[in-house]
Parts: sequence; C-alpha cells; structure tokens
Amino acid sequence: MLLGILALLLGLIALLSVPVDLAFRVRRQTSFRTDLTVRWMFGLLEFPLKRRKPREKPAKPKGKKRKKRGRAARLLPRLLGALQSARFRRRLFRFCRDIIAALRLRDFGLRLRLGFDDPADTGVVWAFLAPLIAFLQAREAANVDVGADFERETLAVDAGGKVRLIPAHLAWIFLVFALSPVTLRTAWTRFARA
Repeated sequence: MLLGILALLLGLIALLSVPVDLAFRVRRQTSFRTDLTVRWMFGLLEFPLKRRKPREKPAKPKGKKRKKRGRAARLLPRLLGALQSARFRRRLFRFCRDIIAALRLRDFGLRLRLGFDDPADTGVVWAFLAPLIAFLQAREAANVDVGADFERETLAVDAGGKVRLIPAHLAWIFLVFALSPVTLRTAWTRFARA
C-alpha cells in the first residue's frame, strides 16, 4: 500500500515536471485578435484555447432595492488592509519576483505603434512605458520595435511569443508563499479574527 502511494506521488511529480509551453499571438489593426495555445509533453499534446462569447445578462427590472454587498465586496477591504504590513508587502514582492523568474520567455516579438489625438497625452504614456520597453529590449529572446505617433491617434499591435513554465516549480513557489510565517500571520490577523 505504501509502495503504491509512493509510486503515485513520484508519477505525479514526474508529470508536473514536464514543461508547459504557452504560445500566444495578439494582433490589432482595427480590432483585437488573440490566439493562445497550450502545448504539453514537448508538443505532443496541444490545446488551442478559444475565447467564448460573453453571455447576455437579462435586463433587471427597475425599482428593485439594492442587494446586500456580496462576499467579494466585503473581502476587498481586508485584502487591501493586508498590504499595510511592510513585511507582507516585501513577501508579496518576492513572490511576484519568483513567479516572473520561473517563466521563461522565448521567441518574443512586439511591434507597437501608439498615438493619441493630443501629443502631450502620447508623451505621458510613452514616458510611462519607456522603462518597460527598455526592459523588454534588453532580453536576448525579444525582438521589440516600439514607436510613438505624435501626429494622429493610432494603436497597432502585433505581439507573439512563447512562455515556458514548469508546473512543479510554480506549485513549489505558491506553497512556499502560502505557508510562509508572514503570509500565515497576515491571513490570521486579517481574516480569522474578523
């Protein structure tokens, strides 16, 4: 029995150690078009992800009273309150850094032309995006061509690439974050006592 459980656990770890590739493509000339494909087992299994059309919600009759705030609306102030702790903010930053480091960007290409009707707005957005663009251009696997159009309003995007991740590595990062003393203490003070 114990040997069977051990074999099952080792098999699960072996399956989670196989890299997963996410291939994406985003294009916009007049309207956005996105393609996302998940490849597993080194391309033997491929799953194209299709976007569903949003369901139409039925019209609400007028004159009804407002509902009570939902659970998510009550949870948001607690989540924002957790960010007041400097130790938790540092731990959350480290968690985000570890997740980004675990993702391997491959064959990334970006062509972007951006412009607003007011050149000042274009300059402000361009100044905000410049550090991110410099970071992307410094990557070896990236081919980035970005430009601003100060004369007319435009947005043309053609981006694509592959992101490789190892599920076992991501699961370990999530587990270490969730079970860290800082996260557990913050969760206890913000959620369990309320």
